[in-house]
Amino acid sequence: MRTSRLTLYSRPHSPYAARVRMAAYAADLSLEIKLPPPSAGPSPEFLSITPIGRVPTLVLPEGAVIPESETIIEYLADAFPRAGLRPTDPLEIARSRAISRIIDVYTLPAGVPLMAHFDPRVRDEAVVDAAFSQMKLGFGYVEHFLSADRFAVGATITTADCALVPTLFYLGAFCQVFQRRDPTVGLPKLSAYWSRIQLHPAARRVIEELRDGLAQEQARG
Repeated sequence: MRTSRLTLYSRPHSPYAARVRMAAYAADLSLEIKLPPPSAGPSPEFLSITPIGRVPTLVLPEGAVIPESETIIEYLADAFPRAGLRPTDPLEIARSRAISRIIDVYTLPAGVPLMAHFDPRVRDEAVVDAAFSQMKLGFGYVEHFLSADRFAVGATITTADCALVPTLFYLGAFCQVFQRRDPTVGLPKLSAYWSRIQLHPAARRVIEELRDGLAQEQARG
């Protein structure tokens, strides 16, 4: 499926931008990826595109701008229904949205405090333990609503997969950095899902981009 080129302002290591890229790859959309103009903060040029000043930001061929990852992939699901980014069954639609919502409310925010503790010289192990406990709780919620089929919900990659894949990638990175046990151990549906989804071309491409982007950020300190 091809369409007029969409422009996505993105950063390779951003889990939120990665979910949009995965949706575009899964839908076979023509996507031009741009980095925001370099600046210590959002540049005037980027703020003229979106006053939020954050990635991801999608610019349509006619110039309309859509901010925020979940809003963007919902737009892609509406604009390109044949891509299957949204299930057709109302219950599966609700489950897909629930998984994305759980990740945004319970799972990804739990990992945010870890970013200040990468350096073991200034690490507070109590903060790390609390973050992993919260992530385990969030992933337990995901396990409850996750399909046992090939994808998160239904027969195709949906918005739920696009949210899950970057989150699970970062979970693996956190486990390695902090030498903690994977919180998804003991969650059989989620563990089996992660093994399967990494074989899908769209997921594999996004994982490689995240790995390279994270390595570049670490190199920059």
